[in-house]
Amino acid sequence: MRKFKSLLGVVIIGVLAASLVSCDGDGDGNGGTRAAGDTSEPTNEEVAEPEWADINGSWSGTWADSSGPASGTVSLQIAMVGNSFSSALTFTRNGESTLPTVSGTLWGNLVAFDGGQLFFAATATATAMNGTVTGNFFGDLVDGTFEMQKAS
Repeated sequence: MRKFKSLLGVVIIGVLAASLVSCDGDGDGNGGTRAAGDTSEPTNEEVAEPEWADINGSWSGTWADSSGPASGTVSLQIAMVGNSFSSALTFTRNGESTLPTVSGTLWGNLVAFDGGQLFFAATATATAMNGTVTGNFFGDLVDGTFEMQKAS
């Protein structure tokens, strides 16, 4: 029995050693390319730095509610500090407007800003921003889309 345990230990160590020798980070022998369905944490080499959109400046455009005829205009002035900003937002509908101060964040080309009652999430380029708006506007629920262009 003692010989069997020793032999089993040698076999297990050999299998583990062979696995480690052929391992290239993800164990598939393909030089580190991640396999479909791989849910492990990515390595630093696999996480690319995003391209950052330049969103500083004046923006204006329109919004429309996805569940009805409500629509209007939206505008803001962005001055980035790091990857954050604070801005006065003008959001109008049928002559009603609100001017909350929004706080926002940029990560690459993804923008999110919040005015307390209204939340915006978008993708941006140097000249266009498109996304969704949700929240409450003068007691009415808003669930729609918006698009803005940067003033030249």
